Amino acid sequence: MFSFFHTFNSSRAQQAAMYPLTPAYADLHQQLTFICKISVRNDWRSTSFHDETNNGGAPSVGLFFNATNGSCNISSVSFSKYNASCDSTKGEYNLTILDVDEQYHDAFIRCKAQYGVGNSNDVFAYGNTTIYVRVHLTEILLSNTTITSDVTRETSIECKVTSRPAASITLIKVNSEGTVQDISSSSTETLTSGITGEIVTSVLNFRFTAKDNGGLIYCHADNSISTINSSFVTLRIYYPPSDDPTIQQTPNRPIISGEKVVLTCSVSGGFPLPVLSWNCSGNNTNNTSGKTAFYTILFMALKQDNGKTCTCSAAHPVAEYRPQMHITLNVYFPPDKLPVLMQIPEGPVYTGSSVLLVCSVNGGNPVATLTWNCTGVIKINSSETTAISSIEIPVTNLNYGMACSCLASHIIDTYKHTAHHLLDVIFPPDVNPTVRQATPGPIDTGTAVTLICSVPGGNPLATLTWDCQGITSNTSTETEAVLEIEFTVDKNYNGRICSCTATHPIVNYRPTSQISLVVYFPPSKPNLELKPEMPWFVGNITEIECVSEPGNPESIFEWTSDNMAVDVNMSALIIGPLTKYNNGKVIICTVQNEYTKRRGSILKSNVVHINVEYFPEISIDTLPLFVNEGDNVSITCNAFGNPVPIVTWFQQDQNITERQINQSILHLFDVGRLLNEELYTCKAFATSTTYGSLVAENTTELIVF
Repeated sequence: MFSFFHTFNSSRAQQAAMYPLTPAYADLHQQLTFICKISVRNDWRSTSFHDETNNGGAPSVGLFFNATNGSCNISSVSFSKYNASCDSTKGEYNLTILDVDEQYHDAFIRCKAQYGVGNSNDVFAYGNTTIYVRVHLTEILLSNTTITSDVTRETSIECKVTSRPAASITLIKVNSEGTVQDISSSSTETLTSGITGEIVTSVLNFRFTAKDNGGLIYCHADNSISTINSSFVTLRIYYPPSDDPTIQQTPNRPIISGEKVVLTCSVSGGFPLPVLSWNCSGNNTNNTSGKTAFYTILFMALKQDNGKTCTCSAAHPVAEYRPQMHITLNVYFPPDKLPVLMQIPEGPVYTGSSVLLVCSVNGGNPVATLTWNCTGVIKINSSETTAISSIEIPVTNLNYGMACSCLASHIIDTYKHTAHHLLDVIFPPDVNPTVRQATPGPIDTGTAVTLICSVPGGNPLATLTWDCQGITSNTSTETEAVLEIEFTVDKNYNGRICSCTATHPIVNYRPTSQISLVVYFPPSKPNLELKPEMPWFVGNITEIECVSEPGNPESIFEWTSDNMAVDVNMSALIIGPLTKYNNGKVIICTVQNEYTKRRGSILKSNVVHINVEYFPEISIDTLPLFVNEGDNVSITCNAFGNPVPIVTWFQQDQNITERQINQSILHLFDVGRLLNEELYTCKAFATSTTYGSLVAENTTELIVF
């Protein structure tokens, strides 16, 4: 980058260039040469350099002027501070600073060239450049030479370095295993500018771990022109053991009263090792060695020491590590008492219930072990001072007179004692009552039946009761309870359940046995129901329902039409499509079952005469009718139907005869030729109360010769 300064005087303006360009880099306390390059002209008069560090740059520190012989002369140069040279033929004027110190940073060196004869018409040219003084890294200042901390808190360390350009600081940690880690992310940097350079301060706040103990930390600085490492800071990091202390008892089992016991408290790891102590009396020994702290205590355990707690405490420079480990002494001794056995509830027990036998013995450590020779649900409810064992026995008749024994034993085998108890049992029968019918099979309505209920066993025998009404008889024996009941049945007894219930002093013995009665009885006399009601119409499909209250067993249906069987064992008869031939037929339904068959009776319904209505059917005796002129003739029209039709003759839509039932005769006298091809129509009319008017007609032609 060039820096030009111009002064214009008419058209003779000139320019100067300074080298090196801004920024002119120089290392601290090294030389730096500047070149002022100007235009070569015959009217060049002088060139001067100005140093900003020398009283603001106002006085000239180097002057080059044109000698009379045209050469370049040098004056006004302090050769203890500068060197100077020039070549006016090239327009180059050089000034060298012999020792660039801190004050030159950001200061300028300026040159000024003058052309002319020293009057107001002279032309001036200027050049300028700014110096950038580079300061190499020579030292890193550390706030600590060693670090003593612990793993529970953060530790601060400060690295400071002066250079130009400003350096970046990296903090490096090497742990005791040799693992290198950049921990700069936990630091903060500040930058301060000074005459000696850019001052960078990095402050690290870091919580070290146990692995960092014995490691080191250092700072590395880099400002692109130089690098440097600080001295190493040794890490002395306190850390507690990763685990709490453990207690080992010797012998490693419960202690027999009067036996010697050794308690050893130990913990491994941590820096430094924790300090251990006991709160119990005895002979203490500190056996700490290597990476494990040991502390033992020896004493004789007595009966009164049972349940005593001995505590091992650990202390460490890390205040958060203050664990206390406890061991409770378990001293074995036998009970002073014999076992006691009691029954709940007291007295006789009932089968079907349960009885609870409780065996207990006071004292001893551990409390006595209780075992039973009986079978049942055993529960141990012992406390710290009393052994308690219960057995719950479901009582059956097999338990009658049974002896139950409770054996109390102890780990100290000189203690063995037994308590005994006899059970007094009341028991019910082993089975439920059975019921049966004296004469098996179905019972005809109106006859008597005897039911027998019985159940063997039990003490005492069971009491039997029937829930049906009748005459009861108790026919029990010494070993079996028997109760009979007799009553007369009707059809309402069919399906009835008679229950026999057995009761006993054992309240949970309440079984019930049942028998379901099967009573045969006849169905009711059948009645026919028409769907729909008559009259019916030809082409319809209809249904006749044979309605009869069922008997027992199931009814059998039979249909007859004009005394001919048409269907069997169907309660509904479907007829259709209806024709005129169904009209007048006689339908009967009969019903019977096993009961009626045994008694030779058949139940018949009412008789139904089928009424099928249909259009009248007309027949004319002669079609067409041939007659000689002048003759007399009669034409007969017959009509049949249901309802009965009314018949009449029409000629050209005129009624020419009286209305007659089923038949109408037309009489023609002295037939003339004018009647040739005359048409005569016979019409039949019937009226249905259900289907309305029913009309039919037929026509014949008269041919006259």
